[in-house]
Amino acid sequence: MNRIATPKLWSAVVGLCLVTLGCRGSTALSTSAVTEPAGPHCATGGLAVRTGTDVDGDAVISESEAASTSYLCNGTAGAPGATGVTSLNKVTAEPAGANCTLGGSLLETGADTNGNATLEATEVTSSEYLCTPASTSTNLVLLSKTFIGAPDAACPGGYVRIGYGPDTNADGTLSAGEQTASFLSCNLAPRVTSSTTVIIADCTQSPIVVPLTSVDLDGRVAQTSVEVLASGSTLVFSSGPNGEIRLTPGAHVAGAGIAVTLTDDLGATAVVEVRLVFSGTGCSPQTAFHGVFPDTCIAIEIEPIVGDDRSGPVLTARGVYYNGDDGLMYAGLDLDGGTLLTGENVDCLMGDAVRGRLLSLYSSEWVAVLADGGAGITGLLDPAAGGRFRAFGSPEPLDQIAVLDETTFQPSARFALPQPFAATGQPQEFSVTGTDGGVVTITASSVIVSATDGQALVARAGTNTDGEHGVLYQLIDTATGAVTLNRELYFASGDTSFGVFQWRSQEDSVQHYALHKRGAQYVLTYLNTASWMELELAAGQPATMSTSFATDCDVKNLSLGAALDVAYFHAEGGCFGFATSESLLRCSTLYGPNPNGAIDDRGTTARSGDVGKR
Repeated sequence: MNRIATPKLWSAVVGLCLVTLGCRGSTALSTSAVTEPAGPHCATGGLAVRTGTDVDGDAVISESEAASTSYLCNGTAGAPGATGVTSLNKVTAEPAGANCTLGGSLLETGADTNGNATLEATEVTSSEYLCTPASTSTNLVLLSKTFIGAPDAACPGGYVRIGYGPDTNADGTLSAGEQTASFLSCNLAPRVTSSTTVIIADCTQSPIVVPLTSVDLDGRVAQTSVEVLASGSTLVFSSGPNGEIRLTPGAHVAGAGIAVTLTDDLGATAVVEVRLVFSGTGCSPQTAFHGVFPDTCIAIEIEPIVGDDRSGPVLTARGVYYNGDDGLMYAGLDLDGGTLLTGENVDCLMGDAVRGRLLSLYSSEWVAVLADGGAGITGLLDPAAGGRFRAFGSPEPLDQIAVLDETTFQPSARFALPQPFAATGQPQEFSVTGTDGGVVTITASSVIVSATDGQALVARAGTNTDGEHGVLYQLIDTATGAVTLNRELYFASGDTSFGVFQWRSQEDSVQHYALHKRGAQYVLTYLNTASWMELELAAGQPATMSTSFATDCDVKNLSLGAALDVAYFHAEGGCFGFATSESLLRCSTLYGPNPNGAIDDRGTTARSGDVGKR
């Protein structure tokens, strides 16, 4: 008798026949399970477990031979619902007593609501006693378990054939002659239960233990192996006890992408891609942006939420904000849960992913204007407020930087901006020092706002009517309000070197490009007319970092995670294989330079491992 068991049915049979707990029967008794059709015993069908004497010797207990019969019924189908949690079963020995006169087993089932892979007392939703028959001997009903494999979409861990029958010769092994029935069951593949992005906090530890947690719900993880997919340095891995992954110590550079193969006790395997980030003691952390690994990209389509593109993503430790033509949205760091926050234009937010702060350009006049505005960002941006939080569109001059509460969007601290933005209708001017030492007034055509590690950047670039160009970079300490950097660049009319410093803009005057820290230096990464550039703000000259990243896409913005291990950016028209008109993407960054575009991150090549669109 062969059948494929459902998880509940299979667990019940295991509870009935588990070797260590046992089901005892007389030497003349045996047990077999047959299909029970839908009817008075089982409304939706199930199994009839019969115990009795096999009079005709056909290894099956017929209805007339059965001394006792118990039923294991299928559950009724419910309405389709949201993705649920794992169902677990637990079998424990039941001593002789009120529930089972001669003892037996207790089968408990329930949902693993807290996700710890253990069925706890508060999670039990049903229980059943499987009692030892009144006529007993010392023979046990045994199980045999044979791994078949042949994984498919319905059973990724491969199939197992379960045989069972009485141990008539009492040798503790179920022989072929003792087996009375068998069925197919699905083996659960091992899986990783911890984050697949792993921060290595100490590269001097010997060995470095990679903190990756795995589980096999119906067995054990017997072996792990590692393949290095990409790395900034040479890495040597080994296996420790209980599937532990070990790495030899060293000044490992930036990070690594590895494929971890988990093998369970039956030989079933599962492969998980893991990202290592080396940023702790003795490591050589990521210090620059060189592009992305296309195969790691995920995307969310933003046009249905906020319309067309504007200035780029704003990243905090909590999530990602993005401003489009139709409003401001928020999504988690994995681009999950894209939600419209307001239908107003909010183009001057900035995020500090290192300190976990959200900031914005702000106005000292808003305190009175917004006193009765209500709670949350909708209160700040209601029609009476006139669409504030716009660098080139506020009815009041923006003369401050504010640290915002991410729940209420109210300022927790505000600091003066050295050169304010004018109110709507006024020229957006700033000044730089000319070659003769005089003050040169420039009209700003584009602005960058960004932040990292407690410093907010406001950068402006533009031209005046005499054809002179200027760029102004200002860093403001978001704890004290002190101006920690004020760098002015002047370019005479006709000086083409201005183009190296000038960043490209999307469809808004305010852009979001990545600011990060290298040692004591604050570094800005931006796109000019030809390449992705990096500039040390204090005194450095721009250096080319990539001539390939997103060159076949419409990308004019960039935000980087705190460890520079992930990049967020907006793109149009199927960039990196996502067939969406407006996408917000997150990709893992390269571990080192990509000369001549050896890793094809231009954006048009289809990904070999499509992580997919959310």
